[in-house]
Amino acid sequence: LDAARLEMISREIALEEAIAAAPEVLAGRVRGRLVVDVAR
Repeated sequence: LDAARLEMISREIALEEAIAAAPEVLAGRVRGRLVVDVAR
């Protein structure tokens, strides 16, 4: 995958955002991948 395509299918979130994002993931409303940056 090239970098531009990877940006289109992924989203980076901070660790503190992961709990808020979980219901969206479980409900199937998140497309692509969420990358959790634990250092952010």
